[in-house]
Amino acid sequence: MAANIQLDEGTSGKYAETEEVSSGVHRQTLKIAGVSACLLHPGGTISQNITCTASNTDYTITTALNAATKYVVIYCTYACIVAMGAATSSTNGVYVGAGIPSVFPVAYTGVAASDRVHVQCGTAGAVVRVTEMHD
Repeated sequence: MAANIQLDEGTSGKYAETEEVSSGVHRQTLKIAGVSACLLHPGGTISQNITCTASNTDYTITTALNAATKYVVIYCTYACIVAMGAATSSTNGVYVGAGIPSVFPVAYTGVAASDRVHVQCGTAGAVVRVTEMHD
């Protein structure tokens, strides 16, 4: 039966999505290559700080994201909640652990209100750093 199995030639050529495990034997594979995020280059790392003056209160970055922004890196010494284009609350936002930089892909919309990162922190006076990254 195995002699009758045909391999899919794939989208990029004969056996492109296979690996030869021994002479004449191919196995279907999926490889992810060339993934780049947070490329450091001049002008590609705009940062804004948000000071959460009061605890458990929504704050936003002053300037909307740049059109070239592909990712944002969120960092805070304390645990915080972040959201994009909408106020953070007990039911809206993503938890970011204390002292752990977290990278999120973002989609620029061109609408200033939608292109703003929102944060809230349970610790009054916490500073959340939002760094925009361009590919």
